[in-house]
This record gives sequence, structure tokens and C-alpha cells, in this order.
Amino acid sequence: MSALRTDFWIGIGVVVLGSALALVAVPEGVVSPRNVRIAVLSPAFWPNILAWVVALMGLILALQSLRRRKASEEPETAAPMPRRGLLRLLALAVGSIAFCAFATKLGLVWASMVAFAVVLLLTGTSYRIAAVAVAILLPLALYAFFAHVAAVPIPQGMFVRLP
Repeated sequence: MSALRTDFWIGIGVVVLGSALALVAVPEGVVSPRNVRIAVLSPAFWPNILAWVVALMGLILALQSLRRRKASEEPETAAPMPRRGLLRLLALAVGSIAFCAFATKLGLVWASMVAFAVVLLLTGTSYRIAAVAVAILLPLALYAFFAHVAAVPIPQGMFVRLP
């Protein structure tokens, strides 16, 4: 199968996934109180936004593959993924599972710091000090906003609790 055709079907799959998230998973899985006056503070608002962005990105991928197919008629084959890329993908999958397992024990903020730092270092960034600083400061800033400005409780860990 050519790379252009593969991109098209991956894009269609991502559109279906994003639509299923927005139309089924978020309404069924996110409990949203009816008395929320500001839509941005609703628990279902950002999951819906992310689900529709996923669907939009899939649509863009599918449309770009169709446009490229018309521009070049010769079949294009995808290069095999290098071994290092497969190891990074495996590490990301294991890290995602570890994040879900430790988020309840460490707390969402601390687990996010560790996960974000690991992902940034896995991508091979040359700005390691800045990456670690962002991995620490971004979850703290998001916690401060949601916990103190928006008054949305963030799950805390059992060991170290944030003010």
C-alpha cells in the first residue's frame, strides 16, 4: 500500500476516532453539572474541544493525502521506521501506562511533571535544561490556575500535597 493511500486511511480513522470521542465517550464518560454558567469551566468543555481537534487533524491529513495523490501519480512507498524510533514509541507506550498507574498515588501534578520531562527527553531535545524547567513549571502553573482561579479541584497525591 502506498504512503499516500495509508495517510488517507489513517486520516479517516482519526476522524472516526475523534468523532466517537466527541459524540459518545465525552457525553457518556464526563459528568458535567447543569449549573455551570461559564462553558469553559464545564468539565466536558476541553475534552470536547480536544476530540473535535483530533477529528479535524484527521480530516486535514486525509484531504492532504488526496491532494498529494492528484499532484503525483507515481506510487510512493513509506520508509521503514528506524529501530530507535520503535524503541521511543515503546517507551512512550510504557510511560503512558505508568502515568495512569502512578497519577492516583503521586497526584496529577507530580505525575505530569515526571511524564512531561520523560517525553521531552525521549524526543531528543537539545534544550534539556529548558525542557526540565518547562516540565516543572507548566504543571505547577496549570495547577495554580485550575485550583485557585477556576476553583476546579485537581487530584492530589498521597505523599506531597500542594497548597
